[in-house]
Amino acid sequence: PDLYNCRILKIILQPLVENAIYHGIKEVDYPGLIEIIGKREKDLITLTVSDNGKGMSREELDYLVKRIENKEENYGLSRQGLGVKNVHERIRLYFGSGYGLDISSNPGNGTVINVKLPLGEKE
Repeated sequence: PDLYNCRILKIILQPLVENAIYHGIKEVDYPGLIEIIGKREKDLITLTVSDNGKGMSREELDYLVKRIENKEENYGLSRQGLGVKNVHERIRLYFGSGYGLDISSNPGNGTVINVKLPLGEKE
């Protein structure tokens, strides 16, 4: 409820939830769960999208993080992580480099993406 009056960019969560479905829980043989949680901490909004899906290896996670940070040399050759990259870039374009996505994952334990945004009240 303490986020109801806060402004966020449109289409921030949709690509993250879509990835959780398509790359996380679609490929497991147990009931998949996706959680979306929002928290307000001082002057920061943190939105968390987590799943209990297949997760990513350290190599896959490192590649994804490099890709969203534009540090992967061959990032133009693959569509992998494009939606996540676009969300991250849009957040940084609007709010600066102190904001964006923080991703953690372990094989067999799912993935957690934290979206960090500045607190902005609706006018």
